[in-house]
Amino acid sequence: MKRRFFVLFAAACAGAASAAESTVQTAASPLGVGKLSEVFGALALVVLLIFGLALAAQRLRLGRGASGKHLRIVDALALGTRERLLLVDVAGERVLLGVAGGRIERLHVLEAPTGDFSSALEAAQAPAPGAA
Repeated sequence: MKRRFFVLFAAACAGAASAAESTVQTAASPLGVGKLSEVFGALALVVLLIFGLALAAQRLRLGRGASGKHLRIVDALALGTRERLLLVDVAGERVLLGVAGGRIERLHVLEAPTGDFSSALEAAQAPAPGAA
């Protein structure tokens, strides 16, 4: 039994050695211009495909959260590997959320942004009623 195993093992090693020699001989042969241009053409095609898919994902906003009818993620800021801040617009009201480790906490409720800066500036500069 041991002898059969040894004979099979020796035959497998001899076959592997001859295969390795043949690959060494073919690997030593120089590449032709046709093969080299084929490799670079395929590489250029793969790089163009990656850039095209990245551009499509950016245009379709696949990397961002989805927005619904009354809910929209305005901005997101990663604070760590699992922590982030989200600014969410909920029916005209902006809410700052902290998301970390499976927990979501409301941090602050902001006023809805005004569309006209000049009117918001005038309202902020106007004296408060009852102030002298």
